[in-house]
Amino acid sequence: MRIFPLYYLYLAFVAGVGLVYGARSSVFHVLPYLATYTYNWFKAFDYTFDNQFVGHLWSLAVEEQFYLLWPLLVWFSGARTFRRIVVAVIVLSPILRVAVYASVAMPVSSWIVYHGTYFQMDGFALGAAIAVFPLRWIRNPRLAFWVVSAAFLAAAFLLNGDRESWGLTMTMLDRFQWVWGYTCIFTASALAILAGARGVPLSRLLESRPLVHLGKVSYGFYVWHFPIQHVFGHFNVSDRLYSPGTLRGWLVCVAYLLTTWLVATLSYNLFEAQFLKLKDRLFAPEAMGQAAVH
Repeated sequence: MRIFPLYYLYLAFVAGVGLVYGARSSVFHVLPYLATYTYNWFKAFDYTFDNQFVGHLWSLAVEEQFYLLWPLLVWFSGARTFRRIVVAVIVLSPILRVAVYASVAMPVSSWIVYHGTYFQMDGFALGAAIAVFPLRWIRNPRLAFWVVSAAFLAAAFLLNGDRESWGLTMTMLDRFQWVWGYTCIFTASALAILAGARGVPLSRLLESRPLVHLGKVSYGFYVWHFPIQHVFGHFNVSDRLYSPGTLRGWLVCVAYLLTTWLVATLSYNLFEAQFLKLKDRLFAPEAMGQAAVH
């Protein structure tokens, strides 16, 4: 009810755009992968394919595959076995990335790691570790978060020297960041969640109405931001006006973000919220209990 309705509406939108503009060769042949949430594997082995309407949806495929497989691990594993699985995944995923680096030539290897589900599972497992381990030995997760984040950014910046991207290029190609960089990002993210769960001083800010609203419409923000970016590019906004680090560049960036926020808000209020109401009515604990009785 949360992900499917907007996702398949968006696929219908993409198909309609393809029909109108005759983009069959660039869109329609990947629709089967998109419809079955396997698009990330298509991207993993065809790094030459690029489409401004569906290029971001590979990450949602990874998420849905996680939703499909991870509950089975939880359901069929005892508590002790599941904790062992979590630790094994955290350890083995980086090893898999190293194995791909050793056996597959660049840039194909980094593209496989970037899009392949197996190579990103330590991120999910670190999230699970927060739930299944007490982690009392991490006494100050907020400090640990800043230390890990600062060390990662410093290493990326010093090794790469790309000032515009702070050393973090697409798929983190440089200096084998796709081998060690993901570990840093996943660890920092887990520490941030742990700090939030224990109550950080910024909790009031994180619970403020603007940020809560942004979280509410964030899924639509994710889905619609690529076509909006395409519209900006179609009118030559990015090439003519956008210049990173300048006032004009910041204004274009703000205009793009505000446009995306407006579209995401309309998407949520006019479409997504209707299915969320249905979810609450059909799958609330009370409704599930009544269904079990009957």
